[in-house]
Amino acid sequence: MPLHFFKLFLQDIIMLLRDKYAPASLADVIYPNSATQMRVNAYVSGAFSGNIIFHGSNGTGKSSVANLLPYAIDGMDAHVETKSFDELMEIKDLNGYIKRLASIVRISQGSKYFLVMHEMDNLKGRAYKLWTAIDDVADDIMLIITTNEPAKIHKSLLSRCKLIEFPAVSPSAFLARAQYILKAEGVALSNAEVLGHLNERKHLGDMRSYFDVLDDLVFIQPQGIPAPKPVKPAKPKKPPLRVV
Repeated sequence: MPLHFFKLFLQDIIMLLRDKYAPASLADVIYPNSATQMRVNAYVSGAFSGNIIFHGSNGTGKSSVANLLPYAIDGMDAHVETKSFDELMEIKDLNGYIKRLASIVRISQGSKYFLVMHEMDNLKGRAYKLWTAIDDVADDIMLIITTNEPAKIHKSLLSRCKLIEFPAVSPSAFLARAQYILKAEGVALSNAEVLGHLNERKHLGDMRSYFDVLDDLVFIQPQGIPAPKPVKPAKPKKPPLRVV
């Protein structure tokens, strides 16, 4: 296979796996730990309410959860704003616009109008327009923010939101989903083998990097290329004996 066709083929595989197996609901999400999952589910059950900031490093699932949470709360008819933060900031009468969104909820069966905004690391200069508009209709609007760096978000907005951390995802947390995908793609490997491959990217804690591992495993199987042997973790060295 010529190199350029190989690269295009591999790109198709990468897009296929990431898109084909993207979570369709919160039940499909790979959470970094049970505590994070419990906090998210508390919003679904109604035990928690109010605005949220999901924060953590890249590839930890916070954006997927932010996108899916409104539909978990209000069903498939949930009212979700389609404008980005920058587009909202261009609206001259933002207070009036937000009030009109809130009125939609009052005359429908929804509980909230959801504003989902991603990677909001640079809000300091203009954030006041957003929180002053939301304050007037706080009972009808729910703000869901994702960020890699919550410290860069203005403290006045931080005080209006509950912070939920999405720490790095471990290979063991990703294992069940990895095996599901591999088996669906016709690749049979033991848990130990899959973990060995995933552990090569453990230092990143990024699910995108784990998908890169699956892309490689799914590609090499039908091509008959031997799979690279997973790197075995080094055995801890015994401390030297101390002579007293």
